[in-house]
Amino acid sequence: MTSGAHGWLLLRHAATAGSTGCFVGCSDRPIEPVDDDELARLVQAVGHVDVVVVTPLRRTKETLDLLVQAGMRPPSRLVIGERLVEQSFGRWEEQAYDLLAAADPAYWRFWDDPAGNEPPGGESYRAVFDRTLAAHRALADSLEGQVLHIGHAGPIRALLAWQAGQDPRDALTRHVAPLSLHRMQGGETVRTSSPGMEVRLHARATCRSSRTSDPGAT
Repeated sequence: MTSGAHGWLLLRHAATAGSTGCFVGCSDRPIEPVDDDELARLVQAVGHVDVVVVTPLRRTKETLDLLVQAGMRPPSRLVIGERLVEQSFGRWEEQAYDLLAAADPAYWRFWDDPAGNEPPGGESYRAVFDRTLAAHRALADSLEGQVLHIGHAGPIRALLAWQAGQDPRDALTRHVAPLSLHRMQGGETVRTSSPGMEVRLHARATCRSSRTSDPGAT
């Protein structure tokens, strides 16, 4: 990292409302409610940050608002990372997986190479990977202090894979749960006592899952 930043914390936003069973990438949906105890533990894990980087999609800013309401000190600087938005699934946005599987032959061809293939009218994950790294390099050169990026599963996977020397196909095997926290400079995995919530502070996550089991991860 070439900037004066102490490192980046990567936090996936809270779960997206209405995203079960369908593609929700660049669609601008709100977040689901979050338990107060989970927020309190997350605020403690995040600690002090100087800069918060969100995306133009509302679910990232809504997550930041919840953290501040739960006691996190507001950052001295808020940056909107235009190129850190989630993957565009084109005409598949907000479409149910099972309906696409039954009606659209392109759906099955897409899974032959989900990193390299583009959804109809959308972008490939490889393109997401490349633009995410370019955006991170540009921001890392300009931001000072501790940075918290509240973002999306696809770009966060890209940053973690890049740090581990992996490619876009490897990135897609990484599990990035809603409200999971990752540090881009080493650390260990920390689990809270709350079921279903995991705060990750380890760039080389060992938990892996198939992209096809969660194709529209937001």
